[in-house]
Amino acid sequence: MPAKGETSTVTVSLVASQPIGGDRGVIQVRCAVEGATVELISVSGTVAYTGTIKDGQVEFPVYSTATPITQVRVSASGYETATNPVIMPGSGETATIDVTLTPVPAPTQSPMGLALLGLIGAVGAVVLLRRD
Repeated sequence: MPAKGETSTVTVSLVASQPIGGDRGVIQVRCAVEGATVELISVSGTVAYTGTIKDGQVEFPVYSTATPITQVRVSASGYETATNPVIMPGSGETATIDVTLTPVPAPTQSPMGLALLGLIGAVGAVVLLRRD
């Protein structure tokens, strides 16, 4: 240890290391519904990545040695949510998942509901006629 006012020289060797997380690949999700929300679900069931479909796709750079992504979930207003399986890409690879969203069917009038309304109307008319 140098005394006050003295200096000493220290030699340090730096060694290049791999970045944390390892090699990277890409998960590409393609969907025709612009603005759809895309969630990548990890093996533990948690949402690991979130993105939005733009120009028909969204890409997620992922570490190939990280917690595996097992599913992609795509949702949009007016469409049923779709969940598809994912196979993790290797180093430098792209895993492409094509997702089709199905429009939510329009609500339909139940024939039973219409019959019930007709019955209530008929009973009401009979009650009104009997009061006279």
